[in-house]
Amino acid sequence: MNEHSELRRLIGVVGELRKDIPLIGGAAIDDFMERPKTAHRKAAETVFHRLASQEDAQIRETLGGTQIILADVKARSTRGPDAALANWQRAAELKLKMENRHV
Repeated sequence: MNEHSELRRLIGVVGELRKDIPLIGGAAIDDFMERPKTAHRKAAETVFHRLASQEDAQIRETLGGTQIILADVKARSTRGPDAALANWQRAAELKLKMENRHV
């Protein structure tokens, strides 16, 4: 599989995995944010474990945010794991567009 095909495949994999991360919000007022945050974090950890173990992703979570390196594409976000994954998808799509311009 060539580099472009692999990157397209990974964009699809990340997109599918993101569907498993519930959005934060919509909880009962008593729970305000705690239950949705817990579900979101648990799902994100599962997705990150899968990407690290099966796709050789490097993921770092710090107080400053989440950083993802996958297929030589780097992305980060201070708004949470799903936002970091979304940023990675956009960066990977941009990389494909830029490389296609030079072909």
